[in-house]
Amino acid sequence: MAELNVLDVIQYMNVVTSEHRLKPKYMDLVKTVLTPLIDMSKCLSDFNYYFDINFATGDQLDFIGSIVGTDRYVDFVLDNGTQRLDDEDYRVLIKAKIAKNHWNGTTESIFDIWNSLFPDVALNIIDNMDMTCLVFVSSSVLTQNQISMFFADLLVPRPVGVQYFYYFAEGAFFSFDLDSTWFKGWDEGHWIMF
Repeated sequence: MAELNVLDVIQYMNVVTSEHRLKPKYMDLVKTVLTPLIDMSKCLSDFNYYFDINFATGDQLDFIGSIVGTDRYVDFVLDNGTQRLDDEDYRVLIKAKIAKNHWNGTTESIFDIWNSLFPDVALNIIDNMDMTCLVFVSSSVLTQNQISMFFADLLVPRPVGVQYFYYFAEGAFFSFDLDSTWFKGWDEGHWIMF
């Protein structure tokens, strides 16, 4: 945790004048009065840290999720055999929900959202112009739970009525007769994971 600049009881007691400093009852009174005030001050100053989405854990993360409007429990079975997301995957889900709440509906802004959520994961969306899109995700760092969240339509903003088809690979996708950033031939292309 980052050091917080909050005064403590000893710092206050050190500024008591020498006339009163040697009187134990007076110093006990000062300590008794200051302790709950300092504790409240520390508690309030810690709120920013403990309820920061990047540092929150457990109940604090659940509270942030309830404000955003998403739950830790999903409608599919995760790797651990439950339907309860761990803190890291839940943090990703909360960030995705916040991004969806601020999405302006354009394909271009999806990439801004995506880069803030997954800076090390490449995304490409091809609009088929028939209310369907192909979504290509290239990464080796996504967890199986995060991939399942894609298929459950929890991470990428999607216009109502548009169907997404997701394809995953650990690098460029395998393709015949294409050589681009996203599609490579036999030597460099990876087979798609559905």
